[in-house]
Amino acid sequence: MGGFNFGQFLGGMSRQISENIEDSKKFQREKDFRMEMLAEEEATKERLAKSAERRQKAAELEELTATLAGYFGADNAAATVKTLGVGASKDLLKTAQNFDHTTGDFATAFKFPEIKNGTFGKDLVTAGSSSNEEVKTTIPLTFTDIYQPEKKTDDTTINTEVEFRLLMSDSQIEINQMPTVTQAQKDAKESAQAAWQEKMDTFTKVTKEIEDAKRKGEKTKPEGEYYTDTQIDNMLEKAFEVEFSNATGFAGAREEYRQDLYGSNTIPYARVMGLISEQTINLGFRNDKNLTAEATSRYRIARDDLASFAKTQTSSFIKAIDKNNGVTDALAADSSINKPNAIMTDEEFAKAAKDGTLARQGIYLVKNTADRSLKVITYLDRVNPFDPKKRNYLLHRTVGDFEIGTFNNIKSQSF
Repeated sequence: MGGFNFGQFLGGMSRQISENIEDSKKFQREKDFRMEMLAEEEATKERLAKSAERRQKAAELEELTATLAGYFGADNAAATVKTLGVGASKDLLKTAQNFDHTTGDFATAFKFPEIKNGTFGKDLVTAGSSSNEEVKTTIPLTFTDIYQPEKKTDDTTINTEVEFRLLMSDSQIEINQMPTVTQAQKDAKESAQAAWQEKMDTFTKVTKEIEDAKRKGEKTKPEGEYYTDTQIDNMLEKAFEVEFSNATGFAGAREEYRQDLYGSNTIPYARVMGLISEQTINLGFRNDKNLTAEATSRYRIARDDLASFAKTQTSSFIKAIDKNNGVTDALAADSSINKPNAIMTDEEFAKAAKDGTLARQGIYLVKNTADRSLKVITYLDRVNPFDPKKRNYLLHRTVGDFEIGTFNNIKSQSF
């Protein structure tokens, strides 16, 4: 009977303690990352809330100005609101509403303050030469176009168009969810997608022909207002749902997939792509300025969320590159450090982006030999109409200037 081997006992205990420590560290890293993602999600909600609040305030300002305009003209109303502020202008509106109009005209009776030193500067000098002198002429600068919204078209084809597009988006979501395990399933999905595309192409052709006829030979569609706020919101949200289902094969309450989406950029990527899709259609068809404004506002939020994830995914790796004087074999194999999809040179990335061989929503580190820097990029796989350069990727940050030896040891590779 062998004796108790105390050395083996200590060795086993040591290994177990080390494993427990590593498991604890891994758990803490995962916990910290999830907390960061939750914080980012809360920040996104806060930004959306602030955006909605700004839109509400703008709508209230427009309504107040339009109401005041009924009493003493659009120009005076706009300038008064801007100079006196919303609170004082509301008090002025109450005064106007309670004014005894049988005694005369409110606009004539009201002593307008001189606006020479007001918000707008010297170009808004009123006809009066003193603060007590009655204003009898309009202010030179017209603000009607700024404060009074243009009347949206009452063309019934707009409602039909929106309803059709929303129904087609629902159909696209159903197609995105179709399984592709067997060849028969793949064929069925391709057939459904082809039928969907044919129907959409036919509708687009007919509606564009109608619009071209209305345009009377003009090549460029003038910017206008066609959709209601509700229609804009519905179209932008539905576009997001289409892209989300395309990325996940899932439609419905996204909260059910929240656990699976931790550590993923799927939601902000789907938002960016949905907005890109809708704005591309808008610019080539209606060119609705309110849709452009709302889509741009939402795009900036989603773009910033994508940037935040990309930076989180690559920052520790970039620091390790600098510390290790390049990407060593050990660093490349270290599973405890998050990594991009690949490291590529500028030339390699440009060719792959042109050929469409990069991963959708993939994160890449791209080497710029000119200044020995690394660019952090998310690949979109679609031309971005919000980008003045119309690129099919998002550049989030540039990190440089690496030592020449370190930079040369950053080899192109996939992870």
